[in-house]
Amino acid sequence: MKIGIILPVGRTDKYSYQYKNFNQIIISNLEKFADYLLAVSSSRYIVKEIFENHNKIELLSNKETWFKLINGSEVFSLKVLNDNMNLCKKKIKRID
Repeated sequence: MKIGIILPVGRTDKYSYQYKNFNQIIISNLEKFADYLLAVSSSRYIVKEIFENHNKIELLSNKETWFKLINGSEVFSLKVLNDNMNLCKKKIKRID
């Protein structure tokens, strides 16, 4: 691998990120540039289909990568973002 991209992802269900065509343009352009794209979601509220049908993209989105819920709402945490980036850096280093 020559170029790997880490793409931190938040909610994709609102805040204008729900427009799938817009997201597809961004992801397609990143995929054309990179040899590998690792997307990591800090939110459980993502549309996973955005990341499907791309050969170079892997999505990490699970309980370990998400913000914690308090009273039904996700709570922003720099620690979660930092942990996610460290996880991705380790994973991307191992990919050849």
